[in-house]
Amino acid sequence: MTDWSSVGRRSRRKGKAFEQLVARYLSEVSGHQFTSTRNSGRTDIKGDVYSSSSIDTMVIECKDRALSIKSMMTGCSWLKEAIAKAEKEAGVGNAAIMFVKADGVVFVSGPEWAVCRLHKKTPFTSIGDCEVKDVHGRHWRRVVLSRSRSAGR
Repeated sequence: MTDWSSVGRRSRRKGKAFEQLVARYLSEVSGHQFTSTRNSGRTDIKGDVYSSSSIDTMVIECKDRALSIKSMMTGCSWLKEAIAKAEKEAGVGNAAIMFVKADGVVFVSGPEWAVCRLHKKTPFTSIGDCEVKDVHGRHWRRVVLSRSRSAGR
C-alpha cells in the first residue's frame, strides 16, 4: 500500500530543493539576490523564484519532474499549461522564464532579453552549450546550475 502523504512530502522537498538551486544560480550570475518563494508566506509574489532587488518584470517558474527531454520537446500538456500560466502571471511586456529539469539536465526558456538580463556576470553565449527548439517554437538552452561545484572537481 502506498503512503501518499510521504510521496507528496518527497515531491515538495524535491521542488523546493530545485527552486533553491535555481535561486542560488541566478544570484551568482546576475548580481542580484534571488530567493525561492516556497514557504515564504507571501502572496504578492508571482512565480517560484524572485528578486527583491530590481528584477520585477519576470516570473520565474521551476519544474523538476520525471520528464524525458523528448517529451519536453514534443510538448507535454502539463508543461504547456505551466508556461501559459507563467506568461499570464507575467503580463504584457514582462517575461515568463522557465527552468525545467528533464533527464537530469536543466533547461531555461524565455525571451532572449530577459535571459540576457539575468546573466550579467556570464556572457549569454556561455550559459549553455546546447540550444533546441520545441514543437511550439520555444527555444530551450541547457544550463549548468552548479558551475562552481563542478569546476572544483
